[in-house]
Amino acid sequence: MSVITNDGLETYKALKNNNVIKKDNDLIFTRCDLSADQIKTLGVVLSQIYKDDDELKPFIMPARQFLKIIGLGDENYSYLNILLKSFIKKPIESFRDNKNWKIYSWFTDAGCSGGIVEINLNPKLAPYLLNLKQKFTTYPLNIILNLRSKYDMKLYEVFVSVLGGKQGFIYIIKIDDFKKLLNIEKMPFSKIKQSILDKINLKNADISAEYKTIKSGNKVVKLSFLIKRTSKKILSRKITFNPATLKFDGIEFGDIVWYSTEFDGLDVEKEIEKMQDWVVRKTDFNNLKEKDWSIDIFEWLQRAWDRYAWNDYDGTGQVCTSSPYDIFY
Repeated sequence: MSVITNDGLETYKALKNNNVIKKDNDLIFTRCDLSADQIKTLGVVLSQIYKDDDELKPFIMPARQFLKIIGLGDENYSYLNILLKSFIKKPIESFRDNKNWKIYSWFTDAGCSGGIVEINLNPKLAPYLLNLKQKFTTYPLNIILNLRSKYDMKLYEVFVSVLGGKQGFIYIIKIDDFKKLLNIEKMPFSKIKQSILDKINLKNADISAEYKTIKSGNKVVKLSFLIKRTSKKILSRKITFNPATLKFDGIEFGDIVWYSTEFDGLDVEKEIEKMQDWVVRKTDFNNLKEKDWSIDIFEWLQRAWDRYAWNDYDGTGQVCTSSPYDIFY
């Protein structure tokens, strides 16, 4: 299994782009059984699409540089040929039922000449990759490059998509849909649990995920994933408590807007007022006036939002009214 090397990482950092992958959500939820090396290869190609591109331009890069980025050394040209050729046998499949489906190829062609790799994406994919305004997902290329399992890569992409701008989310999916998503329809659940679910490893990512099974009788019918962001955005400036006004100093209107975006649906101003009242009730609040409250405010809003946000839809349009504590604790 290839993993990006330090040399390759430096090469990746030198690319003239912000190195993010941006996809329409419909493309994320199509079926395509790619290997880990294929997912990394595709990720590098997609990361070189600029936000102002109005067409899918040829991907061109020195082969040595390309091989380093995806963790294959810099001389493995024979494997590069095999890797790119293998995409022909791995189409994207949009499948509704036996009478309604569509199959796409990722590339129209790919080649290497004079030490330069050129890959042309299928123009049919342009609506799913260009000028995306809504219902799309963006994530860093380097996270995909540093994950090891193809299942972790696919699940990371799906989890980031359903998480959206939230700090946490419970994603419920039918076991049959989960199998289709990962192209493992014939795999028994015992194998899925042992080889995929119990081995989910997102330690090199920016989210975490825990799963629980939902049964009907003795049969597992759904999976419930508790997804959380592991990196928290805290305001950079100091927020203090003013004992004269009994309010926080340093919170601006723009911060309220930012908090409201982070904790979608939460009445941020009301929660901050509640926290101010809580600080006032502390007998020693005058001694805490120099304290930086920015992290505490974030944590307060996080807890308040957690209790609110779990009343969310489960990805199928159905409201999930269970508390995460009902399912996970």
